Amino acid sequence: MFTLEREVCAGDRIVLYVHCLHPTEGRVRIRFPSVVTQVEQRDSWEVTVRFRRGHQFLLDSIDG
Repeated sequence: MFTLEREVCAGDRIVLYVHCLHPTEGRVRIRFPSVVTQVEQRDSWEVTVRFRRGHQFLLDSIDG
């Protein structure tokens, strides 16, 4: 489950980025194309997603 500041709907396609520290390459960003499967409004928008195929590992050009 992820928390968002804006509303999305079930079926919407979104892209999630996860930042990790690679031991030799520095900061790495992983891109996960996703489809929203469930939405709940609380203090913020809580969503559940299903990952689509085609994630990519990207090197960030700016560290920090």
